[in-house]
Amino acid sequence: KQSHSFQLLVPALTCTDGWADVIRKFNLTSAVNVQMTALVAMMQTQWPAACASVPPSIFDAVIAEAPNPLINMPDAYRKCADGPAKEFMYKYIELLAGAGANFNALRLKRVAGVLANELLGNSNETQVANCASTPCPGQPKLRVYYTVEARILIFISLFKYNCCKGVTPAFSSAVVFETRRADNGWPYVKVI
Repeated sequence: KQSHSFQLLVPALTCTDGWADVIRKFNLTSAVNVQMTALVAMMQTQWPAACASVPPSIFDAVIAEAPNPLINMPDAYRKCADGPAKEFMYKYIELLAGAGANFNALRLKRVAGVLANELLGNSNETQVANCASTPCPGQPKLRVYYTVEARILIFISLFKYNCCKGVTPAFSSAVVFETRRADNGWPYVKVI
């Protein structure tokens, strides 16, 4: 009897369509590998002054490892990681995903659509809400979907929930969708 399900959801960002707005924004000359070319362009024009001593090739690792007390990180790296680098990364993630000021429906569907489609397909609200009191054959009690923090950030932004206040989510962040039944009998989803 299966009581849980684990699945990895990874959207493809390598598609060549849906990047015309990014190409225009950064005056890029090619549609090949736009996401990396745009990152380089952003670093050249928007790299935070507080991060001047941090090599751009490791800024993502600096952000991820900053909370780890066992990592002996230079003060300048930590100062960058604790704010400006996370803000920069947030802007880049929004650009990749077609979210926020960089809205692009095609990229947004690629990034958040995979998870949204999976959740909607597995959560018939009425049926799942009844599973607490009535056994649901073939319906696991728990489903776990895992992905990178960038996808979590974009997915929760679809619900207009600002958990991160303009910075990337903490390493190993999680979002919980719990299907419940209200006192009046209506099903609802609580987001934690």
